[in-house]
Amino acid sequence: RVLFRSVSQSRYLVDQPSRGHEQFVQLNYQPDKGSIIYFRFRQEQKMQTTSDQFAVVPLSPGLVLNRSVYRMHVDHAVSKTIKWSLRMEASRVKSWLDQKSIHESGFLGYVQLGFRPFPGKFKGLMRLLVFDTDGYQSRIYAFSPGLGGGYQLGMYQNAGTELMLNVENKVIKSLTFQASISGSQNWNSSSIFWYYFIQIALKFHELA
Repeated sequence: RVLFRSVSQSRYLVDQPSRGHEQFVQLNYQPDKGSIIYFRFRQEQKMQTTSDQFAVVPLSPGLVLNRSVYRMHVDHAVSKTIKWSLRMEASRVKSWLDQKSIHESGFLGYVQLGFRPFPGKFKGLMRLLVFDTDGYQSRIYAFSPGLGGGYQLGMYQNAGTELMLNVENKVIKSLTFQASISGSQNWNSSSIFWYYFIQIALKFHELA
């Protein structure tokens, strides 16, 4: 299956009338019922207000920005209880200001393992993510799985590593225990930031 989208529109983050365009192509391949592979390409060109360090007049000039993003993603169910995912994504950004070009590039990759050894009682997820970008313009976004089936969108720039572990366990029919641990380290620093979340839910009755 092939998906294609082309859009022409104005954008925010610019102090003057502007136009831009975007192209999106995705190829999906499903070799079996428990697997899917897709390749995605997205390219956009837009104008964006320059930072104060480039501005020489009260109205900052517009910076022409060309951004391309390439992604390969694989989901594979090994069995009914184990599923792994792999993603590799790269971004390339080229901008022009007063005949000068600025280049940035970025990379993000992760390996994710989901397991459910006791269906309906216990499940968990582990993910190791690595990213390396030249700056803000070459940033890459990725959804991070949360507890209870939710997701949050994370923005990754500069360079670092992130390790995540989520666990959900229905101890008894009316009691659910959920815990999440994640640690991230910027390669420019030796410090590791840890995040902990624990939730215990007690259900007194079923809703009609």
